[in-house]
Amino acid sequence: MKKDEKEACIELRMQNWHRIQRIVGDRQGHKCFQCGAIGAQLQFHHVNFRSRWSREDGPLDIAENVRALCS
Repeated sequence: MKKDEKEACIELRMQNWHRIQRIVGDRQGHKCFQCGAIGAQLQFHHVNFRSRWSREDGPLDIAENVRALCS
């Protein structure tokens, strides 16, 4: 893969990740999934971790596999 193609793929993945963060934040009412804190600086994490994910499991970066949590 050429450098420009690789950079384009990374940019698309980041755009998709930011889109997923907006979807998850809206879905959860911008509250922490675990404690329900409102207005906290939310962090977005995968439910099923990247290290345990295989291509057979389907797409990793989808809103259904992401939760917003406060620190």
